[in-house]
Amino acid sequence: MAARRERAEAKRRTSLVTHIVEHHHAHERGALPYIVSLLAKVAGRWRNRDRRLDALCDVGQDLADTLEAYMEEEERRLLPALAAGGSDAVRGEVSRHNRELLLLLGRIRALASGYLAPDWADQDYRALMEELEALEESVVERMHVANHVLLGAEAPRPVDPKETPERAA
Repeated sequence: MAARRERAEAKRRTSLVTHIVEHHHAHERGALPYIVSLLAKVAGRWRNRDRRLDALCDVGQDLADTLEAYMEEEERRLLPALAAGGSDAVRGEVSRHNRELLLLLGRIRALASGYLAPDWADQDYRALMEELEALEESVVERMHVANHVLLGAEAPRPVDPKETPERAA
């Protein structure tokens, strides 16, 4: 009976890992190039009107680079380890990645004024705000599945950029 439960739990974890990779990672990888190009276009067009756009562009590129590196590491090593039950070291590494991503997402949200486009914004600016918000939602939902469902930990929330990573944990 216990062996059957363990097999069912392992199958459930494997299914969740597959969902993370095929749904969330695929969506995020597809969105990142478009977002990075919109960041450069919007910052180039509107930087004189809103000085935060250069910083948003920089932090957006940092997020794209960090997210891509983390997704590769998750797919190669961390998610398979979680599907197998995960060690404390793996859980700690996933938690550290999540805190870093949430901090970057919080900085982006603050620089993007909560993803509200100003009245003078053009179509590209509005599209950028929509894409950034959708990316945040996907990343946070993915973290929820990894943290809450796979690990039984508390659901993540975007971090206020004024908080330190330690205080946000």
